[in-house]
Amino acid sequence: MAMYEKGLELDPLSAVIRSNITYNLAAMGRFDKARKSIERNIEMHPDESFGYGRCAGFQAGVLGRMDDALVWQSKAIQVDPSNATNMSIMAFNYLSLGDFETAEKWIDRAAVAQPHNRMQKIARLYLLLYRDEPEFIAMRAKIAADMAEQLERVRELEASGEILWPENPVETSSLESDPDRL
Repeated sequence: MAMYEKGLELDPLSAVIRSNITYNLAAMGRFDKARKSIERNIEMHPDESFGYGRCAGFQAGVLGRMDDALVWQSKAIQVDPSNATNMSIMAFNYLSLGDFETAEKWIDRAAVAQPHNRMQKIARLYLLLYRDEPEFIAMRAKIAADMAEQLERVRELEASGEILWPENPVETSSLESDPDRL
């Protein structure tokens, strides 16, 4: 949270920073503060999709209200109709409901909007996984091979001292204890 506090010092109106603060508050189990952060972000940035998308994620992931999540994700897409990530998240929502046909339509729409968007590619992989299609098995094997190669490279860099990992996690800042700053 300390890096977000620094970010707010540099750009106190950033919808992106505020959206990430919301995500982290929810991930830390500070749901009431996360909800307040969402409300404040939407109030400050009604023309940005970040707040609506976080609200959708909060509705789905924290409250388990998929119907409300779909409404909020729709609002995020209305605000930013060319955002493939928002469309892909809508696809994930439909995947979790078992509506593969609607999920695929959102994935296709995202692919048209931004063909190289990583989230739409991940959503397509999940769709294939849920459908248990043979194409997915081949993709999964390639991903595993690529990951093994990358892991080997990271190990080489660690051994050579070119990568040094932090010894202690960043301490939580005062930001999370002061919801009015969000």
